Amino acid sequence: MALAPSGDTLLFNEVGQSGRRGVYLRQTDGSPPKRLADSRGWALSPDGRFVLASFQADPQMFLVPTGPGEPRSIDTPGVRRGGEMGFFPDSRRIFFMAEAPGQGRRAWVQDLAGGKPRAITPTGVVTPVLSGDGRFLSAVASNGDLYVYPTDGTAAYKVVGLRPGERQTQWTADGKFLYVRGTEESREGEPAITRVYRLDPRTGRRELWKEIRPVNPSAGGAIGRILFSADGKTCVYTHHRYSSELFLVEGLK
Repeated sequence: MALAPSGDTLLFNEVGQSGRRGVYLRQTDGSPPKRLADSRGWALSPDGRFVLASFQADPQMFLVPTGPGEPRSIDTPGVRRGGEMGFFPDSRRIFFMAEAPGQGRRAWVQDLAGGKPRAITPTGVVTPVLSGDGRFLSAVASNGDLYVYPTDGTAAYKVVGLRPGERQTQWTADGKFLYVRGTEESREGEPAITRVYRLDPRTGRRELWKEIRPVNPSAGGAIGRILFSADGKTCVYTHHRYSSELFLVEGLK
């Protein structure tokens, strides 16, 4: 779900066969994970102190400490949360999807110290992604196009250079480029390759940043969420792998 800017700490969720959820922190050096709560984690604060979480079928947000302490609820006066959320780079503000009475969902920003949330996008947007510097939030508008919405309330603009089937995954730390996931490409008999490009949302200029190949094509191989560290040198991703067993039964009558 999230990677620390330094690239050394990963936030992930686990769902057991019983449906019970758990949110974990783990160092990327392979050391044992740390279970934080029976909930769903959405984001890790840049300072590493808290996780934004929610519980099954509950719109309430919670701030879960990564160290000692108890989770505390976050009030969002006048709106009902539902969907993605995350931290601003100062770790003191959050953004989240929510709807006010009689209105559609949009992205809001709120100070963790208190106060009312403030809308930063029009209604109808989906899949919001906050830039690494906190100045922009990109989201897919109701017409299907990707737009950049400045968090200070100035005019939004349409992202240039996005090809059919591509989608955003993350911003660079300086807020200048978008990481864009290309459409998967494969040749007959070869595994699909997932390519990530770095795109200038104003000019459309792009460069290939990362190619991800399935570890074992015979066991599935779909690539899920992709995340980069602040310097772009560390990449973590979800790799869906599937296996089955073949049984031979003899002597049937």
